Amino acid sequence: MSSATDGRPQRYAGGPSATARRYTVTKAALRDIRKRCAVYGSQARVLQVATELLIRQKKPIKLTYSVKQGSKTVTMSYKLLPRTIQLIDNLTPIYGSHGQVFDACVQVLGKDPAGQ
Repeated sequence: MSSATDGRPQRYAGGPSATARRYTVTKAALRDIRKRCAVYGSQARVLQVATELLIRQKKPIKLTYSVKQGSKTVTMSYKLLPRTIQLIDNLTPIYGSHGQVFDACVQVLGKDPAGQ
């Protein structure tokens, strides 16, 4: 489906739109999120799947590495669906910071799919 005027695909009315958000994450979490793109297709999808898994956990998972341990951090912008943003915000009080939510996202997805 493409519009006759600009050649871009038309969005369905009422469909979710992605919103850009900035988060401070550890370099280790960023590296691991990028590695998982091969399986999930994009960094946003990695976060979407991971936050859905985290919100369904009965107890918060124990983090093996985190921002508290003095890991170097970077600020990243992600275009995320409103539901994913809401889940990250809901998980922040549980894990202590957005960075630790991202660490938990990496951890809940398990070992590196590339085996590295």
